[in-house]
Amino acid sequence: MQVQKTGEARKLLLLQFAFLVLIPLLLLPLGVTVSFSGFLGGAIAFVSSVLMFALVFRQYRAQQPEKIVARFYGAEMAKLIFGIAAFALVVLNVQPLSFATLILVYFFMQVVPVLLINNR
Repeated sequence: MQVQKTGEARKLLLLQFAFLVLIPLLLLPLGVTVSFSGFLGGAIAFVSSVLMFALVFRQYRAQQPEKIVARFYGAEMAKLIFGIAAFALVVLNVQPLSFATLILVYFFMQVVPVLLINNR
């Protein structure tokens, strides 16, 4: 997540939330399974981003840049662990599941909002 300010991180989260609501609605004509799988992929991406935001920007002080870098590394590790655990839980417990939709929406939610914010 290459976001330099708390405001930009909040914009990223709002954009991800908008996609979290919009994508399953757009996938609904393809079936409930595809739509729900898309929602789960988006939810994993959104919750992991919220987790990272909370861990990085809690008690944020711009005067301590070395601490923010350490927080980014720790938050990224927490995000990865959460993502792996969430995918495992979904794959093992949700049937029927469109695995391709789950992965594609997760990837979309991680990449597209960042690209949209950075291109402004």
